[in-house]
Amino acid sequence: MDLLFNDVLRLGQVMHVEDKASALVDGWN
Repeated sequence: MDLLFNDVLRLGQVMHVEDKASALVDGWN
């Protein structure tokens, strides 16, 4: 169960980082 929770947490962090990256790209363009 902890493993699944950690995977979800990691996935959320990755998606959050990607959202930040696309926001930065939008800012540049």
